[in-house]
Amino acid sequence: MTSISKYEIFHINDSDNFAWGSNQEWYLDSWQRTAGCGPATCANLVWYLSKTLDEFKPLFLCENNDRTSMLALMEELWTYITPTRMGVNNTSIFAEGVAEFGLDKGIKFKIDVLKIPVFPTERPDWNTVKKYLSYAFSNDLPVAFLNLSNGKLKNLESWHWVTLTGIDEETSAATMLDQGKRSEVDLKLWLDTSAMGGGFVCLSL
Repeated sequence: MTSISKYEIFHINDSDNFAWGSNQEWYLDSWQRTAGCGPATCANLVWYLSKTLDEFKPLFLCENNDRTSMLALMEELWTYITPTRMGVNNTSIFAEGVAEFGLDKGIKFKIDVLKIPVFPTERPDWNTVKKYLSYAFSNDLPVAFLNLSNGKLKNLESWHWVTLTGIDEETSAATMLDQGKRSEVDLKLWLDTSAMGGGFVCLSL
C-alpha cells in the first residue's frame, strides 16, 4: 500500500463530528452543492499541500482544521474552477483553474494530468495508471480523480470528482475521500468498465 503520510490533516472538525476532507454539501448555494465536486476536490489538494510543504503555505494561510476554514477555501476555489452547466467535466477545466489560482498566490504549479479517454482502446493500461498514482502518493501528493462513468463500481458516483490518497498495488483498491467520508474503490475495475473515462490530476512544484 502506498499512501500519503499525514491523514490527520484531512480530519476536519465539524461541530460535534468530524469529516474526512471537504464536503460539497457544505456550500451554501444549491447549485454549488449540486455541481461543486470539482472545486471541493481541489480544496482537498490545496489544503493538504499548504499544510505539509513550506513552499505551498501561501496557498492558504490557516492553522485551523475546521469546517469554516475548509469552506472558505472551497468558496475561493469555486471562483477559479467554476462549473459550467455540465459541471467540471474534464481535466482541462480543473487544471487551468488551479493553475490560475496558484499564480495569483505567487506559485507556479507543476500539474501532472493523466487523461482516461472515452474509448477503452485509447486508454492507458492499468500499470501506467498504477505507476502514476504510486509515484504521487510516495511523494506525499493527493490526487484528484474525475470519474464520468462509474462502470461496475457501486460505491462511486458517476460524473463526479473525488480525492485519492492511497493505492494498494496488489488489489487495485484506492483510498478515496468523498463528501467528507473515507472509503475504497477498485480502480482497475473502474478503468476496465467505465463507459466514459475521466482522468487524474496531481499538483506539485
